[in-house]
Amino acid sequence: MKNKAQTISEYVLLVAAIGAALTVMQIYFSRSINSVVKVAADQVGRQKDGAAEIDYIEWRRKEDSTTYTTSWGTNTEEKLLGGAVRYGMNDTSVQQGGASYGAWVSEK
Repeated sequence: MKNKAQTISEYVLLVAAIGAALTVMQIYFSRSINSVVKVAADQVGRQKDGAAEIDYIEWRRKEDSTTYTTSWGTNTEEKLLGGAVRYGMNDTSVQQGGASYGAWVSEK
């Protein structure tokens, strides 16, 4: 029984020593990962305010359109039994137009 207890205590000490070693190594491991990330970020380019410097150009399309509307019609009034009146409207509208589109142009 004494031999078994000694074996268990040796395993506990071994696991504790490995845990302590891994805890100490974590500091060095995280520093090495951070340095690798920094080197990779420096190779990508200058990072100022977290955004890349891009020169944007505003573009818009020139267009022109014309619309003509013509309407005509008649009003009707019909007297019904009992003095009621029915009003009606016959209305016609025609809409014509055209549009022309030009090229995309820069605002600069």
